[in-house]
Amino acid sequence: DEVKKSSVGAIAKLIDVNYIWCAKVVHYLLTHQLATKKNYELWSLIDCQPIRLSLLEFGNITGLNCEAFKAADSFDVDHTPFWSEMNVPTSRGPYLNQLRLVLDRCTNWSFEKRRMVGWLCLLSIGIFGVSPSTRIPLECAKRVLDPEAFESYP
Repeated sequence: DEVKKSSVGAIAKLIDVNYIWCAKVVHYLLTHQLATKKNYELWSLIDCQPIRLSLLEFGNITGLNCEAFKAADSFDVDHTPFWSEMNVPTSRGPYLNQLRLVLDRCTNWSFEKRRMVGWLCLLSIGIFGVSPSTRIPLECAKRVLDPEAFESYP
C-alpha cells in the first residue's frame, strides 16, 4: 500500500488491472525520436508521420511526477552498505535478476529496506522498462535510499 501511495504508485496499480508493459513500443518511440528545441515535448516519427507527446500530457495520463529537476536537486549518498547487504556490486546499479534474488532474502528486513528493494524493482520494470539483465543507472538507483529524493523522481 505504501508503494501505491508513492510517486510511482501509478505503475504499481497497473498490476491490479493486468496491464502489460510494452518496452518495445517505448523503445520504438525513443529510437525514432526527433530532435526539437522544446525539451518538454517528445516528438517521434511513426510511419513517416511525426507525433507529439508533451510531458504534461504524459504526466496527466500516467499520474507520474514529470516536473523538472531543480538545479539544487543533485543527489548523492553512500549506497555501499545497502548494496553490500543486497549482495550486488557497489560500483554499478543492480539489475532485475539480482533484485529477484534479493526478494527471496529480504523477508526479515525492516520495512524501509524492503520498500527500497520494491522501489528498485519498480525502477527496473516500470520506469526504465529494461530487460532483467540490464542495470538500473546507479545515479537513479541511489535515490531509493532517501524517500524524499525518490518521491521527486522521475
